[in-house]
Amino acid sequence: MTSAFLEYCQLELWPNVISTWHRLDVPSWDIYHPVLEECVSDVWKASQSTAQLSYLTLRPFAMLFLMLMEGLWEIAKVLFRVLLSQGWVHIKKGMIQLKAAAIWFYHFQMSLSRMELLGEAALIVTVIGLYYTYKWLRRQTYWQRFMRWYSEKKQRAIEKTTKFIDRVARVSLILAMALPHTAFLGGYVALKVILPSFVKWLAYDTYTTALISIWYPLIMTLSWVHDKRQSKDANAPAVQTTNNSVPSATRKEISNSSKTQSLESRSDRRPAYMRTTASQKSREHTTNKRYTSSFPRTSPPTPENPQRQAKEKAQIQIHSQKEGPSRPTTPTLN
Repeated sequence: MTSAFLEYCQLELWPNVISTWHRLDVPSWDIYHPVLEECVSDVWKASQSTAQLSYLTLRPFAMLFLMLMEGLWEIAKVLFRVLLSQGWVHIKKGMIQLKAAAIWFYHFQMSLSRMELLGEAALIVTVIGLYYTYKWLRRQTYWQRFMRWYSEKKQRAIEKTTKFIDRVARVSLILAMALPHTAFLGGYVALKVILPSFVKWLAYDTYTTALISIWYPLIMTLSWVHDKRQSKDANAPAVQTTNNSVPSATRKEISNSSKTQSLESRSDRRPAYMRTTASQKSREHTTNKRYTSSFPRTSPPTPENPQRQAKEKAQIQIHSQKEGPSRPTTPTLN
């Protein structure tokens, strides 16, 4: 079988390959060699000229980059030395202050009586217990109902206050803006006049000033940031799914409503709690539509047309003439 294959290759396959090679008209090596040499030389010259052009063009930028790096390295070395020298001094000062604070706290606790120490321990336990009690209450249904009722009452009170301030703002915008501050200042002055000793004790002999000016704003800011993060994390997947499912026309409407809302908020000079945004207007419009759609629509009475009445009378007469005169009905006696 191998001999038959070799014979087939020599007699039929090889002559066909040679004839195909001649038909392709492949140039010989004598013609191909000088062209190849010229191409290689041109490529080499082009690469040399490109390298020279790149070197001449990029050399100033490279030198500038090296100069900047040298300057930054010198500045970094100076800063590192300053930090090593001054940082160690500040660390020492901090350790000394921490030690002094710890010694003061130890002597302060030792100077307290047994009842005061028990009061501190009871306060700490009370705070921890209130925290865990609050966590337990949030899992209870009656607490949720109470918080829902409280939030509704609070929302109604806020709406009434906002409407009142809005009515005042229609008369005087400055008076509406100054109304909360005036109410707070009036309450403080009334408390100061009625209970001066109590206000003095509250301001100087207790920690109320520090609580109101430092700790209460700090705690409220941290709780606001925490609530915003939780609401953002909770609404992120829902927003993604709604954005994927909402058609493009609805997205355009939403973007247009947000643009109009931002323009209204810019053009409106009233405070934020007294503005009526586009979303609130659309909500009021939908509620009005639902309210009106729940009642049957009655069309107003159309005015009488004399020509139509005359036409109807003529048709009735023609119909009665076709049927003949009506026979009177006599009552039958049993």
